[in-house]
Amino acid sequence: MRNDKLISLRLPTDLLAALDKRAESEGLPRGEVVRRAIADGLGASDHAKALKRLEREVARLRSAVEGRKA
Repeated sequence: MRNDKLISLRLPTDLLAALDKRAESEGLPRGEVVRRAIADGLGASDHAKALKRLEREVARLRSAVEGRKA
């Protein structure tokens, strides 16, 4: 069982439609298509490594925001 972390995003409807169309054409769930798109955008062929990189970046950004609030 995977230990997925959820990220909530607001996306334009045309982008959602494109993700759904790609998911349907590849026979994959939308979430997997999004994960692959993120990995490709991060320039990593290994999706697991890309997600780790994304998690580190999100943590860094959260830390920076929390530092500004203090």
